[in-house]
Amino acid sequence: MGEISREIGHRIRNFRKSRHMTLDELAEIVCKNKSTLSKYENGEIVLDIETIYEIARALGIHVEQLLYCTPDRVTIQANSAKPAFFNGVSQFYAYYYDGRFNSIMRCVFDVLLQSEDNRYKIMMYVNFQDYKSYQNCETTYWGYMEHYDSITNVIMTNQNSPMEKANGQIMANYVNSDTKWGLFTGFVNGCLQMIMGFYPPPASTFLYFLGEVLLDYVLAFMALGLAELFARPFKNRTVGVAVGTFAAGFLRFMCSFLSGVLVWGNLSDGLAAWTYSLTYNGSYMLPETLLTMVAAVLLCRVAPQIFDRQAR
Repeated sequence: MGEISREIGHRIRNFRKSRHMTLDELAEIVCKNKSTLSKYENGEIVLDIETIYEIARALGIHVEQLLYCTPDRVTIQANSAKPAFFNGVSQFYAYYYDGRFNSIMRCVFDVLLQSEDNRYKIMMYVNFQDYKSYQNCETTYWGYMEHYDSITNVIMTNQNSPMEKANGQIMANYVNSDTKWGLFTGFVNGCLQMIMGFYPPPASTFLYFLGEVLLDYVLAFMALGLAELFARPFKNRTVGVAVGTFAAGFLRFMCSFLSGVLVWGNLSDGLAAWTYSLTYNGSYMLPETLLTMVAAVLLCRVAPQIFDRQAR
């Protein structure tokens, strides 16, 4: 017979043996004779749909666990109510400590169906031998995953023992991953700039040193990491890139402007501190921001895959 029948039969045998069930016991439950069930397990007979469902119910598993093909999974698309951690995910993994065996157990989650805007049906497979055949596991749980802006709730029921529930909560990051990495990159860049060339402020006091470190280096470069945050609301990618680049560059300019007023105002040579700072920083930072915005837009046109979230 075909490969599909052999694989389904192999899974029936594995689940039956894992539940310490004999062929006679299973045959009695599904109203089939022992020889027929043996042929099912050996892949010698093609199972019809009703029989597959009957065997799945008798084994206490979901019918998809007997199918040869990997169950169809849906991809979670993140929005304001779905944490970025789950964006584009149709399968994810988890680990837990099992005190019975004093070891770490592996779990695989399949996202099967979206039932509501923020709710997905899921299946969890626990304690399997290898990831290629994770459905041949010790225990399966069936339930839901509910996404909210700050937390994801997981509610599942043990397929072998419905009285056992598995509940979990996954805290969401308040800053999406792209913005978080942008801020981190800006912070590292600011620290490197400070290491490569730090000029002491005109007044050698702690507050002046702190103001220079924050406004000229740390906050100024971290502001550049917010470009993705400003670009996110725009459906048109080119517009988003332009707005995000300009907004981040302008924030950096504002940090330097405030530094010029609060830290470097003593060097204004008779000018008002804000006039000096606006003239000095604006003379090179605003043109630099505009040129960067134009370059980013051109790059978006020529190589849009660079800005594609799924391509990274």
